[in-house]
Amino acid sequence: MTAHSVCRACFDLEPVGLDFRHAVEGAIMPELPEVETCRRALEPLLVGQQIGSYQCSGKTLRDHASSDQMAELAGHRIEAIERRAKYLLIRAGSEVVLVHLGMTGQLFMSPHSVDWIDHEHWRLELSAGVLRYRDPRRFGMLIRCQSHELESHPRLSALGPEPLDDSWSDEDFIRRCKQSSRSIKTLIMDAATVVGVGNIYAAEALFAAGIDPRRSASKVSPKRLIQLKIEIIDVLKRALDSGGSTIRTFQSSDGAPGYFAQQLAVYGREHQICRRCDQTLRLIRLGGRSTVFCSKCQR
Repeated sequence: MTAHSVCRACFDLEPVGLDFRHAVEGAIMPELPEVETCRRALEPLLVGQQIGSYQCSGKTLRDHASSDQMAELAGHRIEAIERRAKYLLIRAGSEVVLVHLGMTGQLFMSPHSVDWIDHEHWRLELSAGVLRYRDPRRFGMLIRCQSHELESHPRLSALGPEPLDDSWSDEDFIRRCKQSSRSIKTLIMDAATVVGVGNIYAAEALFAAGIDPRRSASKVSPKRLIQLKIEIIDVLKRALDSGGSTIRTFQSSDGAPGYFAQQLAVYGREHQICRRCDQTLRLIRLGGRSTVFCSKCQR
């Protein structure tokens, strides 16, 4: 077992097989499928493990529990690894550790007593190895709280429904859209509407549904909104089936690269021909984000 090969979710700055010269800023952060891929790989490695000592580099992350707080987890046993939006939830009895990968975070398992590497920020000793976190840009988070505090936790309380759960209803989605004059793309990327719909998945779902990303959410018919909801779920599931990934050289937690980028219909394909018609795809800025769409197929 090497120090880096067991469980790793990696995001760097190199594009994957596509030309993203004009639109790379929208996918810096790992999206929901990448985080879920990481969760699934971590689950068999962590569940049942007893927590030991905690160590940190002393450099702060965007949100970072104190060493004393983390040290108090020693002796607890990990019971489950869950996900809420882009947060990984490590449950140990009544205690919960929230991990957010930020923009460049990596989680991986190693044997005991391995050397620290560049940009490694914390370690959690377990009975069968060490859970390690590396993050060059330090936008990640490590938070400890009680399980009964989760729903009201300020990092989670304002989050909308999970798109892959049955709790996300047609009625709720239609209501939220009809109450907003924002563009439909901006609204579906708002985590208060639904979590996990990043720039790439929003662009792809809107193309599949034939909806112009600039259209006011309140002016999209309920029938088309339901179709959009279906397409959001579909594009996230397809990305998850591909092992996560998008435009970055994402490596799933078993070290394999994600291949969803090869299936993109519009994102990153500005000035190329639409896959459905002979129209050239347009690139615009919408809500501060790069947006590629087909002005003929999307109305």
